[in-house]
Amino acid sequence: MKAKRQRRLPKLVAAIGVSALALTGCAEGVTTDEQTGGDGAAEQNLVIGVTTDINSLNPWTATQYQAVDVLTQMYGSLVEFDAELNPGPGLAESWEVSEDGLTVTFKLREGVTFSDGSEFDAEDVIASYETIQDPETAAVSAANLASIDAMEATDPHTLEMTLTQPDAALFSKLSSLGTAIMPSDVDLADVENNPVGTGGFTLQDRSPNQSVTLAANPDYWYGAPALETIEFRVIPDQSAVVSALQAGNVQMAVFDDATVASTVGGEITVEETARLDMHVLQLNSEREPMNDVNVRLAISCAIDREGVLESAAMGEGEVIGPITSPSFKSDPADRPCPERDVEQAKQYLADAGYEDGLSLKMIAMQDGYSTAIAEAQTIQSQLAEAGIEVEL
Repeated sequence: MKAKRQRRLPKLVAAIGVSALALTGCAEGVTTDEQTGGDGAAEQNLVIGVTTDINSLNPWTATQYQAVDVLTQMYGSLVEFDAELNPGPGLAESWEVSEDGLTVTFKLREGVTFSDGSEFDAEDVIASYETIQDPETAAVSAANLASIDAMEATDPHTLEMTLTQPDAALFSKLSSLGTAIMPSDVDLADVENNPVGTGGFTLQDRSPNQSVTLAANPDYWYGAPALETIEFRVIPDQSAVVSALQAGNVQMAVFDDATVASTVGGEITVEETARLDMHVLQLNSEREPMNDVNVRLAISCAIDREGVLESAAMGEGEVIGPITSPSFKSDPADRPCPERDVEQAKQYLADAGYEDGLSLKMIAMQDGYSTAIAEAQTIQSQLAEAGIEVEL
């Protein structure tokens, strides 16, 4: 089967929920008086306002949203999401699946180079995936490769992958930044200072807690980017980012707080864009009382997911099942208690031996996305109605 990759042309806007800033190959840039050379030639530079500095330059271990937005510009994966968030060609230009679904043959792009000048081939893919699968790497997407049983480079640009069982979600899994390809001889200890990828941009400068600047990769396989540089400028407060936009100090920003985005106004355009994020309440099933399935069912039935979205995130999002990609997300109606059922939650608690209620502690992240605390407080309130007291 073959898929067609769509070129995404960005608008220079304030955006709600952008997953990755699709700047590569764009046909427009931003110029200011400061960005015009002495000969009058305009440089294509873009400054993006972000609220948090990135915490990693390793795509295999990065989980922070801000880091993902930056690293997506520097790294490439075998498969990439298109404008509709469906998996399509990336470093693999095409692939074929055997009739039994157990063998996938990837045709890799020729003429692709890494930012260090080395040539990309099938051995780089094999080495990258094997390193991701190694528990010592602590890669966040190791589970994405769980169905891969063996890999063989039948020639430098052909990769044959054998699966333990058919995996309909494989191509979406291989689209993740966490499965980005690095050279087979990459020094992971050095990646934090010298990232080596196949993306449209390379690291030019990094000033901790101030900015990260990327330079265009003229040898990018998809074509040299029109932008010469992208600067991700750290402005800790989202309201201050709005002010910077209005003053023209930054030309683009990413907001995950719809309330703040609604204050932008003026001549700045705000666009809402789908983002492959999942906001989850994670339960440690190896520890009491979460090791009792009835306790987990009680929590599931006590939470009104739509209520969390509406009250904490102003409706920005949708209730889904346990997997994010639109290509293979599950039906929310298939989960226990598809609609909130407090009485059923109380019954599950009683079945677990907690008919008089239960007390728990919960950690809420503060620097990942702006609605996290509000979401946690809403969940805290909902669980209390079922007799589950939560200390944040």
